[in-house]
Amino acid sequence: MGLLNFLAKTFLDGGNNRLEKGQGNQPERERRRMKSPASAYDRDFEFRLLRARTEPLTVERYCDEDHSSALVHNDESGNTCLVTETSCECEDFRKKGKPCKHMIFLAMQNGSHRKYEILPQCQFHSGKNDKGEFVPLYWEYYSVMSLGLGYTNLFQYEVSGRIYGTSEKTGKQTNRKKTIMVNARSLEDAKAAAAELGVMPPYAGVEFVDTSPSYEQFNYLHGAGIPAPYFICALDMSALLTRYEDGDNEKCPEYLFEMATRYRVRVSYFQSPASVKSCIWSNLQENTKTAIYCYAVYCRERGYEFGDAPIRYDDPIFTGFLPSEKEADYIRNYQEFGWRTLAKNASAYISAKAFLQASRVL
Repeated sequence: MGLLNFLAKTFLDGGNNRLEKGQGNQPERERRRMKSPASAYDRDFEFRLLRARTEPLTVERYCDEDHSSALVHNDESGNTCLVTETSCECEDFRKKGKPCKHMIFLAMQNGSHRKYEILPQCQFHSGKNDKGEFVPLYWEYYSVMSLGLGYTNLFQYEVSGRIYGTSEKTGKQTNRKKTIMVNARSLEDAKAAAAELGVMPPYAGVEFVDTSPSYEQFNYLHGAGIPAPYFICALDMSALLTRYEDGDNEKCPEYLFEMATRYRVRVSYFQSPASVKSCIWSNLQENTKTAIYCYAVYCRERGYEFGDAPIRYDDPIFTGFLPSEKEADYIRNYQEFGWRTLAKNASAYISAKAFLQASRVL
């Protein structure tokens, strides 16, 4: 189902703001409570949303079981407000009667923020701005429900755990605290991602990290006449601005997003195919790069799209490719993966092709 149909039926570098509740774990009662989304873009709401995402707001305590009301504290001003889904004690709400930053912040905390999301403004956009320039229309690229703040395949989490080992000097067991950033689908998946990197339980904290766009990015976006949903993240914003600057309207296939998720590479659903391929490549471990390079050679020789071939990219056969030291260095330092076609006359390419032929893959 496309984004427009989905939103019609059911209806995120700027400052960081950590959400204690997990993204993507929205209770059924929150979904039932959603209202219809706005039908016209509201810059006033955008301003309050950015304040909610970048100011030091925290929930002192929730006032009910479903977290629909809470005491919200501003660490900067020192003020605390009683906030519900429909009202707030703050002066801004009393004066204007519109959702204030405290109400928006509470909605982001309890997962009901999608009720504020805007419908795609298809009727107002032809794909060109007032100057006749190409502008990307985000609803043409996105067809998967966003699980949290931002339209990305994975979300950022800060995980604090323990690293266990043995001291080289004393031979005794060591146990030290370690905090890392991981890309994951949920709180539980963030713990699994941390464990993959050797950061083990008990976990002192697992916090979602909101990477909000900056005011400057939003101003550039509006100045260029590029439509965007409210709850995008900095990565989404960069994707739309890059498409605008490059004039790139190619939709990214789902299998590339699946590949990025497989290797825990965070990408925006608004990115182009070349951009997603480049992100995957630049974030791979060095030993994995060799196997993926071999896979890319296989795809080119067989005429398959990268990521969409009968043999999967993570098949053990590709890990058997052992290039020379010079070839491995060439692969590790390859800078234009995704943007340019692999050079067939490169020694690494020739060796990978010979390996695949010997393995009867080609």
